[in-house]
Amino acid sequence: MSRLCLMLCRLCLAAWFGAGILFLSIVLGLRNSPLFSDEVRFNHPRVLFPLYYSLELSLLIAAAVAAWLTVKSNATATGHRSLVAVAVFSTFALAGALIDYVAIYRPLATM
Repeated sequence: MSRLCLMLCRLCLAAWFGAGILFLSIVLGLRNSPLFSDEVRFNHPRVLFPLYYSLELSLLIAAAVAAWLTVKSNATATGHRSLVAVAVFSTFALAGALIDYVAIYRPLATM
C-alpha cells in the first residue's frame, strides 16, 4: 500500500509540474502571437484558467492524500523523514494553489 501511494504521489506531482510548464508556455505563446486578435488574447483566461485550476487542484489533492497515506502506512523507519517532507511539500503546494485560486483568480474572473 505504501509503495502504491508513493507512486501515485510522485505521478501527481510530476503531472502538476508538467501541466504548469505546458500551461505557461501556451499562455505566453498566445499572448505574444500576432496571429490572434486582441479580443482573443485578452479573453483567454476565461477559457484556459478554469481548466488549469481544476486539473491543478485535483492533482494536488491526490498527491497530498497519497503522501499522507504513505506516511501513515509506512511501518518501518527507513526514509520516514523524507516521506514526511514530501507530504508537507504536497500540502503546502495544495494550500498555495487554493490561496492562489481564492485570492487571485476569483477576483480577476469577476473583473
